[in-house]
Amino acid sequence: MTVHDHWCPGTARAPQSAAPSRDGEYENRVSPLADPAVLIKQYAREERFTSEVRALLILGPHGLSPQAKAVCAEHRTLLMTRTEGRPLREVLLGGRDDERIAAQLGQIVRRLHQVPAPCTGPLGAPSPLPWTEFLTAHLQMRITTLPVSPRDADRLWEWLEKRLARLLPLDNPRMLHHDLKPANLLRMPGGSLRLCDFDQARGGDPLSDLGKLWWRTFATQHTGPWRAFSRAYGLEPEAEEPILFYLVVHCVGALAYWHDNARPSYFRHARAATLLLAQHTGVHCPLTVRRAEKTKR
Repeated sequence: MTVHDHWCPGTARAPQSAAPSRDGEYENRVSPLADPAVLIKQYAREERFTSEVRALLILGPHGLSPQAKAVCAEHRTLLMTRTEGRPLREVLLGGRDDERIAAQLGQIVRRLHQVPAPCTGPLGAPSPLPWTEFLTAHLQMRITTLPVSPRDADRLWEWLEKRLARLLPLDNPRMLHHDLKPANLLRMPGGSLRLCDFDQARGGDPLSDLGKLWWRTFATQHTGPWRAFSRAYGLEPEAEEPILFYLVVHCVGALAYWHDNARPSYFRHARAATLLLAQHTGVHCPLTVRRAEKTKR
């Protein structure tokens, strides 16, 4: 990879919040070039830029990500190889084709999780803490941003803390995508799958990735596609409880993101998150109360 910026269009600009955004394009901007083999990606945040650059340098040689070709650090811009695939349209509901896709996905994600991570937490903002301590601090911070009553915040933390204590120690963090959803799963012309958008990549517990994946890509844990994924991945039955825990963790993150940004295109995901949170923890997080309104109460 070279550090060469003659191809760089200049200062990175985040998409305006009022503009329509496809899932996966809330903060970054992707632009094609005359050369169809490459594309430019610009980042609104330094951490996400650094995370994706580092992820591609680690995963590219394994064939698990696009290849990083050049960077322009001044403008948070990355030149990478282009993947000619189409995102999955929606969740995998069932049927032979969906089960085949799910099995492919299980193999790819298993390969991803076999790669050692250089740190705990985001690759662009490594944490010195062990995984469970990092996750504990992260969740405590996230809960304070939600517009819930002190009583509900305590109930939610009690639910999370009990399950945090059951997590096994993680001595060797693995590479996580951290945003596995249909928009980041590309179906290639020949029928194979590729992963894209590694700007949230981090080191941690592989089951965290599966919590997000189950929520956003599978309709329910007991469908044929999920069973096909589980077999291909090699998932053990005892993983079900921690995957549910991580699903709730991702729901908390999604609701914190919603209350920070309130992008209209993200509403359906925020609504799903608040329903899942209520279902599993008994805590309801309203979507219409802004953080500023919370501070006035």
